[in-house]
Amino acid sequence: MSLAAAVGLPPPDTWEQHGDKWIRHRNRPRSRLFDPQAEATTGGPTPSMLLHNRCTYYRKPGTVAEFKIMSDFWTKESTSQRSLGYQWVGKTVFQLQAGSASASASDARASASDACPIVVGPAENAGAPVEFGAGVAVEPGSTPATAIHLSALRVEMAAAQRKDPTLSEIIAYLLKQPAGTFLSAPRKDLAAVRAKAVDYKLAPDGVLLQKVGDLYLPVVPNVQFAGEKAPPRMTWKHLLLASVHSTSTSGHKHAKDMASELCTLVAWQPLEKLRADCQTFVERCKSCSAVHHQTSYTPVSRPIIVHKPYARMQIDLMEIRPTSEEGYTHLFTACCVATRYIFMRPVITRDMGELAEIMMDIILEAGVVPKVIQGDSEFRNIMLEELTGLLGANQLFSTALRPQAQGIKERQRREIREGLAILVESLSRALPRRWPKYVKWLEAKIRHKKLPSGFTPFQLIHGFLGSSALRSALDSFTEIPADMVCSDWLREIVSEAKSMTEATVQIFEEMARKTVRESTEQRHNVVLKEGDLVLVKKPFFEKGQGMILPQCDGPYLIDTMHNDHAVRLVDVLSGDTVMGGKRLATSRLIKFHFPAEYANQGDEDMHTDTHDYKVGELVLVDLPSGRGSAVHVCKTVQLFQVGEQAQVSVYEVPNGERYGPWRRRPWKVTGAIEVVGLAEFLMSTDLINDALPARTLDLLAPFGINVSEPNKEKTLIRK
Repeated sequence: MSLAAAVGLPPPDTWEQHGDKWIRHRNRPRSRLFDPQAEATTGGPTPSMLLHNRCTYYRKPGTVAEFKIMSDFWTKESTSQRSLGYQWVGKTVFQLQAGSASASASDARASASDACPIVVGPAENAGAPVEFGAGVAVEPGSTPATAIHLSALRVEMAAAQRKDPTLSEIIAYLLKQPAGTFLSAPRKDLAAVRAKAVDYKLAPDGVLLQKVGDLYLPVVPNVQFAGEKAPPRMTWKHLLLASVHSTSTSGHKHAKDMASELCTLVAWQPLEKLRADCQTFVERCKSCSAVHHQTSYTPVSRPIIVHKPYARMQIDLMEIRPTSEEGYTHLFTACCVATRYIFMRPVITRDMGELAEIMMDIILEAGVVPKVIQGDSEFRNIMLEELTGLLGANQLFSTALRPQAQGIKERQRREIREGLAILVESLSRALPRRWPKYVKWLEAKIRHKKLPSGFTPFQLIHGFLGSSALRSALDSFTEIPADMVCSDWLREIVSEAKSMTEATVQIFEEMARKTVRESTEQRHNVVLKEGDLVLVKKPFFEKGQGMILPQCDGPYLIDTMHNDHAVRLVDVLSGDTVMGGKRLATSRLIKFHFPAEYANQGDEDMHTDTHDYKVGELVLVDLPSGRGSAVHVCKTVQLFQVGEQAQVSVYEVPNGERYGPWRRRPWKVTGAIEVVGLAEFLMSTDLINDALPARTLDLLAPFGINVSEPNKEKTLIRK
């Protein structure tokens, strides 16, 4: 506590700068007007920096009446020492001379304690400025630094408080205005306003303060912030939340840290919603949502139960290292969904023609054409599509980066890798490149592995139990009745296989119901719908190692909900589909808690089309090159409304054609894609026999482009 506060004196007078104005706050009562030439002060401007006019706002000490205003000249002898008939408190406003702003700004920074009237002191010192002390360094981004920056907005805050309907009633009551001027029903509502105003008071500069604990803090108005460069719909709450969330020294703060800092700076309205508002602001921060939030949507699992063998098969291609002696690098697998019966084939390459031949070989071995062949998107090709079409089968593809749809194959992948590792370790430790020799061993092991129903995949397919021991085989043959003919025996095998399949299907259905029940109990109850904003979690091969790289893309808008598992996304600003309109798994989405209707607000000037260019149009673009700049023929691939940019495909004159006039030289696509500003577009054009027409060349001459004497150039060059 300062000595003045200890003896009960008002705080000392202070200087404050607002743009091209200097304000002298008169906190200690006196009768004479302030004369900057007669009274020596520190932390403010020199008399030579001020204009001659002086504007004084005054009222009697201890009153809450409105300030009276007096304007005169402090340089005239008749008015410089003017005195009122009573003591007063208030402020005196001076105008800076032209050219003195830089000097006054440096003086203001040197006296931050005098220029910071934000109230954070105890109640008995309410209205006193923060005293950081002369020469005390203030860390950027800290609470004192935020308080200094907020103090420059006290005039705007006072005006905004009077626009808030709730606060304007309290201010009018504290100013002792007639109740009928600010209340529609004075007799009914005056008691409520009087009860609210107990914890409020007005600072000398007119800012409404509220008592929070032992502090009197400025009240945050719930109205829009009327700044010159403020975006639309930005409120005072948005301004304060942004000022404490992202700073130059502390990065992006959590909601708890934001609330702890704001409660020492301002009085939130209502106070109990401060933490909730901070949490909402953090959730609407793209960087924080992308790093801290996990995928928030888990669709309900719906296992597919197939009753007939080979009716549905899942195919997969897994890489095996090291490469075998024969050159095999991958293992192609096909598994029956109903019986888990598996086929395994080592392959040398990922060529889809070879994979189609292997799939045909498996179908011939099975003796049945599957109704549905399910695989990853890597099997989306013409050869497999033609094969399945000729055989009358259907081909389905799982969503990218969604292994749950291939659950059977994903579990078998682990068994295959573990089995191969064990066989190589046991039988060919010195030569692991011989792993293709053990593929059939591993295939037989998986085929004879018991399912939860007690039967094996081999037994469900063949109708009898396959055996590896001779004793088991002899026992199986001795169980055949001697009087049973071959056809009856086969009929018995078919009926036995049917009964085993039915029992297995019942077990699988029970397991499926259990899986659905557990998935429903454990999944997050987050509802996604069309029109929501979401972030897309990057796949593992894009994020790289560690967590310091960008984790998400977006935000994007959900355009179509195909089902609970797949959506189609579009760009918020341009409206273009994401990833060419491909389906994206909902398990990769993070709901972005930002109002979709405000996503493209505030950039109205950027959305106005000031050009006539269209997608697919040929244009001449000035692109930078090693020799300065070169003019290319380009084709517009995509136009971006924000930033006035476009994505173009670049053309140039190929080798062997770089001779003769430009009207003869053909332009060909190079395959290069560039993003350029629309300001680099020179004009639209067309090509005649792949060459520039004469009228276009005539229009290029005023741009300083050499079109008359071409050399061995692949593009047009400026002179």
